[in-house]
Amino acid sequence: MRMLLLFPNIFIMSVAGYNLFSELGSANTYYMPIALHATVVIISVLFISLIIRSAFKVRYVEENN
Repeated sequence: MRMLLLFPNIFIMSVAGYNLFSELGSANTYYMPIALHATVVIISVLFISLIIRSAFKVRYVEENN
């Protein structure tokens, strides 16, 4: 179920990455859009890594008899 949370994050990361590389290729390079898209990519990578880490984390639960 947690793996379904990856789809929106991957979509947001891909759109921000596309916009980032299109901004870098343009003749008029402004720094704020580049910083914005780079920040979105970094935050998306962080969230994806946290989702994957929590999906494979094993929790020990002790049962009382």
